[in-house]
Amino acid sequence: MKRNFLRHLSGLVMLVVSASSVQCTNDDLSVASTRPQAGIVRVSDSAEARRIRAAADFNARYHDSRFASWRLHADAAGELCNVLVVKTPIVLDVAMVDAVHYGTGDYDLDRGGIQRFYLEQTFRGVAYHDGSDRVWTFGAVKSAELEKLAPCR
Repeated sequence: MKRNFLRHLSGLVMLVVSASSVQCTNDDLSVASTRPQAGIVRVSDSAEARRIRAAADFNARYHDSRFASWRLHADAAGELCNVLVVKTPIVLDVAMVDAVHYGTGDYDLDRGGIQRFYLEQTFRGVAYHDGSDRVWTFGAVKSAELEKLAPCR
C-alpha cells in the first residue's frame, strides 16, 4: 500500500512511501531502492519491513537446525508483504507439511510450528511450495493468488 506524503512541482515529482522503499518519480526518471541513497528515505519500522525481517530470521533459524537438509527458504510476499512463502527443493507430502506447519513431534522446531510463527509475525497466511511445484496453503491465502505474489525486498 502506498501513501503520498509530498507532492511537488504540479505532480511531476512525488514522494511515495511503500512497503520496502521510498520512490521518487517524474515523467523521465524513476528511482527506487531498498537501501538508503541521497534524497531517498527508508521506512524501516513498518509492518511490511518487520515481516521481511521475520522471514530472514526464519531462514537463519531453519538453516541452522535439523531441517537444514530441507533447504527451506521463506520470503514475505504480496503487496503488503503479508504472505509467508516457504519453498524447498525437496518433494513433500501432506503429512510432512502438516507436521512442520503445526509443529508436531520431531517437526516442532519452535513450539507451535510455522503456524505459530506466521501468526505471531502478523502474516495473513503461509504457502509451502515444494520441489515438485506442489503448493499447500494455510490461513487467508489461496493457491490461485500465488502466481501474483512477488517476494518483498
